[in-house]
Amino acid sequence: MTVVEIVVIVLIVLVLAAILLPWYNRPHPMRQASCLNNVKNIELALIMYAQDSGGVGPPVPRWPDRLQPYLRSRQLYVCPKAPKLPVGYIYGAHVPLRPLHELAHPEAVLTLWEGDPGVHTFAFRHNGALNVGYADGHAKGLTSEALYGALLEGYAKGIDPARPQ
Repeated sequence: MTVVEIVVIVLIVLVLAAILLPWYNRPHPMRQASCLNNVKNIELALIMYAQDSGGVGPPVPRWPDRLQPYLRSRQLYVCPKAPKLPVGYIYGAHVPLRPLHELAHPEAVLTLWEGDPGVHTFAFRHNGALNVGYADGHAKGLTSEALYGALLEGYAKGIDPARPQ
């Protein structure tokens, strides 16, 4: 091979890298879908636990351990966007205070959201959105505006979506 041929090959590789790297580094919607699936599965486990425990959820300090018999894997506690956290979700500390079947609006009561359990705050990990779970078992992704809008809508109904009625 001549020097010219080597330079041409290197240039071709660099052009291909310049084309493919932005595509590789773009956000992956499958991570958010996987995280949403985790939230949904944890929500269903919370409901099954509550049905077996007189309607109340598990105690907050040990909620992942208490839900384990209802889940197929501890990997469900890990958000794909925060793989270093053993538990990437926060279970609402207010939830065990009241049986879930007594909630007036379970579709508006947040029971689970993405966050760092050590900080107890919302974590918008998916392009400015986070996944949340509700006491009725449904889960969805919300932007910060939609989350705060949902909280305000709950207040307008006379309920605090983050606290059972």
